[in-house]
Amino acid sequence: MGSTNDCIIYCGRMYYTIDYDNVEELKDYVKKVPSLSSKDYGQPFYKTFKAAGFDFFKVDAGMFAPAEITVNETNSGKTFTSGKINPDVLLESFGIETL
Repeated sequence: MGSTNDCIIYCGRMYYTIDYDNVEELKDYVKKVPSLSSKDYGQPFYKTFKAAGFDFFKVDAGMFAPAEITVNETNSGKTFTSGKINPDVLLESFGIETL
């Protein structure tokens, strides 16, 4: 379970195309979506879950988000991207050492 969550949390990318009237509101929202904004970000999910006593309700909900999100807004033609891919934590999750 930890490694599958880490695939999304640290390397998952989401792409959306939407029609939304308030571009500034959308821009602010996109900044908040990625897992990077979570206070629990930065280590494999199993470690976070274990520290929370294996209680999902004690894990910051922001962790259950993709690493990166891109939203294309059709009316304005603007594209917003937030977050970043973090393969190092994913490799740690799978027990793979890098050189």
